[in-house]
Amino acid sequence: MTEHASQLPIFWGHGKDDPLVPIRLAEMSKEYLLSAGCKPATEESPAGLDYHTYDGVPHSVSPVEIADLGKWLMKVVPKTG
Repeated sequence: MTEHASQLPIFWGHGKDDPLVPIRLAEMSKEYLLSAGCKPATEESPAGLDYHTYDGVPHSVSPVEIADLGKWLMKVVPKTG
């Protein structure tokens, strides 16, 4: 992983009831990214992997996930003007 790639902010939401991409594979993928050099996002530094799982969500999105994505965007998109 390049230094630039390891600094990118990434929002990853995954439904725990996804029948197409089981949560086990999402967890394995998350662990791979972290082991390859992607850092976990923190409140102080949103650059990195911000991983969320959602109970009862299949291969789709939920209102809670959309709200989390909105909060994340407010942290990572630079303010203008």
